[in-house]
Amino acid sequence: MSERLPVESSEPGGGRRQTARPVQCGPFRIEARIGKGSHARVYRARHVENDQLVALKILSPDHVERSPIAVKRFHREATLAARLLHPNVVTVYASGEQPEGFHWIALELITGPTLLHVLAAEGPLPPARVLDAAIQLARALACAEKHGILHRDVKPDNVLCAPDGVLKLADFGLARQGEGHGSLTRSRVLLGTPRYVAPEAVTDPKGVDRRADYYSLGMTLHHLASGRVPLEDDKSAMMTLMRHTHEDVPRLSVAVPAIGSGLDAVVARLTERRRERRYPSAAQIVDDLEAVAEGLAPPHASIAAGLGAADAGSRPDSGEQRAREMAEVSRLLDDAGESSSGAPEPESPPGLGRLVLAAAVALVLGLVAAAVVYRVVVGAE
Repeated sequence: MSERLPVESSEPGGGRRQTARPVQCGPFRIEARIGKGSHARVYRARHVENDQLVALKILSPDHVERSPIAVKRFHREATLAARLLHPNVVTVYASGEQPEGFHWIALELITGPTLLHVLAAEGPLPPARVLDAAIQLARALACAEKHGILHRDVKPDNVLCAPDGVLKLADFGLARQGEGHGSLTRSRVLLGTPRYVAPEAVTDPKGVDRRADYYSLGMTLHHLASGRVPLEDDKSAMMTLMRHTHEDVPRLSVAVPAIGSGLDAVVARLTERRRERRYPSAAQIVDDLEAVAEGLAPPHASIAAGLGAADAGSRPDSGEQRAREMAEVSRLLDDAGESSSGAPEPESPPGLGRLVLAAAVALVLGLVAAAVVYRVVVGAE
């Protein structure tokens, strides 16, 4: 058994206990911890033979103990991402499991910040930088698309900025091979981040396809340019998801008049609420963005992107329908935490989200009842 060093790991009661991490995974010797996520820790490591530096991602022991599915998803991430050899995708070098049960992935080491950190430090980016980011990320999605891979969590926090200005799409932990749900994805579980998720991820999770990634790309570009995520509700994730399903994303030019008509049209088509109105392929997105960079009009965005909210599928909703959808959104949010780890969490008492749901449903039903009473009274008169 190889030498191990102590690390902290959470316990169900909120305390901390000491577990261990390996000093070496495969040919990579760990030097220092450089990051920590909800499911894994990331270390700087060095290949013992050729001195290559890598980012070594090690699955949290908590998730290994709780969920075999989390382990399968972790290695699926390595398998899928390893197929994507592209300048704008973080390279996967190797993956494996230690005899002690540590599961690891060796990735390209990027020393720069995420786009989310850049936003926090600098504020909204100028249009030229947004356009450059759009082209690079669209090329990354085009590469993934050629291999039949959906990312399913495109957002600024999953984009790394290399020192030379190259952007790298990272974290394929929710990625999927092909369209239609696979054996590791339950058909009625929300995957993705509510601030950037496509409407169909709420209304039809099992039918999510590559166009959901396009929507998330558009929301990311909106965030980069304006400093805010459109349709975000500060009160709850549930209301944010409801807004995604029932409201059209405002034109970027409303928030950023200097954005330029070409990029504005591309972002508008990316964020169409009805997915059939979005781009059919990432290759078309790249074509349009490269045309905008050359000062030309985007050839594929002039019609669909110009549609107003009424043409884009806005529809009146009955109170009963809205209540049903709110209940479904709440259930998806409850399941999202379970799906992220691949194992059910311990049961807990109803939280704030469910109380908000109950209040919202009561309000909707009250409005419906009031409308019925009004009609009866008016009819009687």
